[in-house]
Amino acid sequence: MKKYAQYLKEKYNRKLVESENGFIDYELFDDGSMYIYTLFVSKESRNKGEAFALEQEVIDKENPTAIFCDIDKDSNNWVLTLVQICKKADYKVCQDLEDKVVLYKELNYGK
Repeated sequence: MKKYAQYLKEKYNRKLVESENGFIDYELFDDGSMYIYTLFVSKESRNKGEAFALEQEVIDKENPTAIFCDIDKDSNNWVLTLVQICKKADYKVCQDLEDKVVLYKELNYGK
């Protein structure tokens, strides 16, 4: 995945953190916030805390003040994913758009 990380950095100014079971790519902004573009966990590793572990690794590394992400409404089980993220990971709905739902989470620490 090193080439993919290089691609994300050069093309979009994004960073990539990966584990054996998944990856997360994100962008940091000058105001201390962060946007998660992709969080992927392999099917066999889902519902075992891997997504939260990846998110926590990035939080510990970058210390953002807030995190934003979105869920595409054409994704499989997007409503269930939305409920799980809001309930288990403390995200709140920021915008409900035609094609996606934008979520955010404020953190008590940051830059």
